[in-house]
Amino acid sequence: MLDNYPEVTVAGMFTNPHEAFKIIETEKPDAVFLDINMPLINGIDLALKIQELPFEVMIVFVTAYSRYYQQSFQANPLDCILKPIDEEHFQETMERLLEQYRSRGRS
Repeated sequence: MLDNYPEVTVAGMFTNPHEAFKIIETEKPDAVFLDINMPLINGIDLALKIQELPFEVMIVFVTAYSRYYQQSFQANPLDCILKPIDEEHFQETMERLLEQYRSRGRS
């Protein structure tokens, strides 16, 4: 779905959240898409750890588990998208993400 947004560069995809965190620390992405149900650490805990970094990262949760939906907002994400992903919801989320990105003086 991100292929439809030429202004977005995917810096990486990870199955190990600890490896993902190391790359986030060094690459300083503007946004990350996190699953909530992950091995080793849950996505909400990872998001809270990311938010402790000395730079801002927008977080979008993507999960198949609606029971995590409410809980995900304790990490103050830009959005939480439920799987299967609704294309209209994804498009709205991307518009908000890109608007936030531009409002921070980036292009």
